Formats: sequence, C-alpha cells, structure tokens
Amino acid sequence: MTISDWVALIGAMTIFDWVALIGAGAWSPHLIGIVKDFFSKPTITIFMGNTEIGFAPHFGAMINLHMAFSVENKDITISGVNIKLMHEDREIKILKWHRISQSIMQTSNTMTGDLVPFVKEYAVLAMKLNTMGVEEKLIKFQDTQYFQRREKLESKAWKQLEYLREVEQFEFEQFLDSQEMLKLYSFVEQASSWKQGKYTAVVEIDSLEDFNINNNQYTFELSLQDIKKMEQNMALVKDFYKQRVAAKELDENPKIRSNNELKEKYNKLQQRLNWNWLNPVFVPLSSNTNHKKNKFYDFRSWIKKD
Repeated sequence: MTISDWVALIGAMTIFDWVALIGAGAWSPHLIGIVKDFFSKPTITIFMGNTEIGFAPHFGAMINLHMAFSVENKDITISGVNIKLMHEDREIKILKWHRISQSIMQTSNTMTGDLVPFVKEYAVLAMKLNTMGVEEKLIKFQDTQYFQRREKLESKAWKQLEYLREVEQFEFEQFLDSQEMLKLYSFVEQASSWKQGKYTAVVEIDSLEDFNINNNQYTFELSLQDIKKMEQNMALVKDFYKQRVAAKELDENPKIRSNNELKEKYNKLQQRLNWNWLNPVFVPLSSNTNHKKNKFYDFRSWIKKD
C-alpha cells in the first residue's frame, strides 16, 4: 500500500474502528504471553507400541505398554505415569506404573551367534525425559487398590500359617482349605474387572513442572472371547497360592529343609503357570493437553452425552 492509501484508510475509520483497534492492542501482551508460555514449556509426545492386558493374583488387573516419549523445548522429570481407563458403561479404573523394563544392550549367544537383548527391570519412582532422544520403555501398570486389599488378606493368612506352625498343627492341604485361604481365593476370583466392550484409555503424567502433552488418549475394545480367555486365569488361583504356601514352607520352615520327601514334594509344585494375556490394539484419539501441576482432570469433558 502507498502512503496515500494509508491516509485514505485512516480517514475512513470510524470511532468504533478505533475502539476495536485499541482493544486489540491491549490484548496483545496477554496473547504474546500465552504463545510464549506454550513454546517455553516441555512438550511430551507419546507413541504407543505393543500392548498386553492381563490378570493374575499377585497384581490384579495389569497393562504392559511398550511406550516411547519424545520431548521438545526442554528436559523434564516425571514422577508418575497412570492409565485412566473408562469403560463404555462409564466405570472408571486407574492403573499406576510400578515397574519398567528396558533393553540395555545386546549380547551374542555363544551357541548360535544370535544377538540376545539384555533387559533390565526395576521399580520406578521417577524418570528423566530429555530432548536429546526418544525414550523407549516397557512400562507395567497395576491396580494399586487391588494390591493393598490383597495384601491385607494375605497377611491374615500368613499369620495363621505361622501360628499353626508354632503349635505344630500345620497340615498343608488343610491350610489350603482354611477360612483365611478361602476368603483370599474368593476376593481374587471376583476382582477380575475386565469387561466386554469399548474402553477409553488416557495416559496421565505427573510432574512438578508445567508441560504440554500430545497423543495421550486411546481407545481399545475387548470381545466376549477375550473376557472368556481372561476368566480361564481364575482356574489357576488356587494353584498359584499352593505354590506360594509351598515356597514359604521351603524358605521359612527348617523342618522342611531337613525332610527330603517333603522338600521334593514342595519343589515339584513350583512349576510355571501359564497365564492368558490379551493384545488389543490401542487406537489413538486426537489429543493435545496443556498440563498444569496439581490440575484436576475432568472426565466430563470427553464423556459422550446421551
């Protein structure tokens, strides 16, 4: 535009045009601050790989997720990763991270020459994500509420075992059918919470810092056949605890260690149990979230209204 064009444009402006222009100028510092804040915070992008869903007495409902984290703008330390699950009937369950498996290096098989990955598994309290590369990890999630309730019931059963051992009234098969153990079996067998239908899964990350997060919402579906496959794990509950009791006797009872017949009997019980796993496909949903520390996540924003 020429100078004469600008003069003509200014001359044609009304009082309302000037008010609008002044108002826009007043908002400019605020808008600049929002944009600057967005691009100065860490931005975490999640990539999802293979998934495993299962249930076992020791952990309850479980999800093992092969995940990758990419970070932009600056490094960040995270103190937790949760999976918030919502079934299509609107029941909500939260699984928390408890262990991480990571491939450290590869070693060569001396017999075949094939490369074998060396995997390290460890409990996790925090994890540093940096902008220098992508972090790939297998993160294992469990239902902590189930874990706490199961531990209380197990503690009562183990105290009864110790008492019977002290008064020399412990009988292996009778103890497996005791009131304490029957309560434990019943709790575990009723705790398998996987249902047929569609789930929405939201990956939530905890940190003391503010951050942005991308690709953190997914959906997956479990069929009737999937649920029947999970229910087959319930038939192994008593076998699982039979192994646990036998292992406690081998570790804690000196009389067993000196009795070769009983020792052989209990050792034979320590056979691998084959738990069923499911491998649903996690389909990503469009998701970009501006996370503020101590922010409350409201599921009502993404629950489908009737």
